[in-house]
Amino acid sequence: MCGLEAEWLLKSVSESDIELFEDNPEEYVRRDIEGSDVETRRRAACDLVRALATHYEDKMMAIFGQYVEVSIVSQ
Repeated sequence: MCGLEAEWLLKSVSESDIELFEDNPEEYVRRDIEGSDVETRRRAACDLVRALATHYEDKMMAIFGQYVEVSIVSQ
């Protein structure tokens, strides 16, 4: 997996998902846990990341760690 795929996955989170997370994080987590968002881009991206992280943990941590680092620095 390269940075391009990671960028695509991060862009799979919609504006409404970001707003929900910022405004009501408990509801965001509840929806994630109960799986009420089964047919959304975010769910598909999360499932893909979860599967990749299961098999390629070190590579995934390195790739997404870079994105987290950049996000923290840019704020």
